Amino acid sequence: MTRSGDLLRVGQELLIGPEEPAERPEHCAVYDSVIHVVQPGDNLFTIAWTYGIPAEYIYIRNQLSEGGRHLLVGQEIVIPGATWPDRPEGPVPEECVDDTPLTHVVQEGQTLGAIALAYGVDVQRILENNRLSNENLIFVGQVLDLRDLPETGRESTPTGNG
Repeated sequence: MTRSGDLLRVGQELLIGPEEPAERPEHCAVYDSVIHVVQPGDNLFTIAWTYGIPAEYIYIRNQLSEGGRHLLVGQEIVIPGATWPDRPEGPVPEECVDDTPLTHVVQEGQTLGAIALAYGVDVQRILENNRLSNENLIFVGQVLDLRDLPETGRESTPTGNG
């Protein structure tokens, strides 16, 4: 015999996992991405020039629309490849690893090589994560799994996203 509280209904929403994410230790902040907050007068190219990286990497990494032409003051932009000056060498400690899934939606004109550079991920890692056999066969709208970045020192288990 089952109680009514033990049954699931079609379409019922379920909350799985903790309601609030666990707080990361304070010392983990040096492993976080460098974020640029858009100021008045900023554009994709001035931000790229400031950090000495190609604008394309910022555009791809932040999945900006319209080529990144319309940035908003106060918008937070991840700066690919930039690290905090006081970040220790070596792999990220386990307690500081961000397990949040990281995906990228392929846009027109993007290549796997450019996407890999923008996220700091090895092309081979992306191929493995997405069970792709040819780096030249990606499609507009395809969602790529970019998790388990190499600098964490952790191994990836491929998933069938592609």
